[in-house]
Amino acid sequence: MPNYPEPDPGIPIVAIDLDGTIAYGQWPLRGVIGKPIPEGVAALRHYAEKGYRVILCTARPKIDEPLIWEWIQQHSLPVDEVVTGKVFAGLYLDDRAVRFPLADGAA
Repeated sequence: MPNYPEPDPGIPIVAIDLDGTIAYGQWPLRGVIGKPIPEGVAALRHYAEKGYRVILCTARPKIDEPLIWEWIQQHSLPVDEVVTGKVFAGLYLDDRAVRFPLADGAA
């Protein structure tokens, strides 16, 4: 089992990206979401099973939200919330980010 990073204990929320993290990247192609990425789905399930609130975040626009929820339900994923409209960028600098997939299972 990979060594998943632990979230800040004071913030029991894990935000997970959609395209390229739990689904093979199709964005910015509209109207389609790729197949599940097993390692990403395993990480999502890990945090949900530990009791964290799981938020799926994506750069896709709000109009894609019904498609995203349909995909989540199709794959029986324990997602609590979907947040759309994340800035579309080639690089994110963030104090709480972890590059995924995890290299050699290490955090």
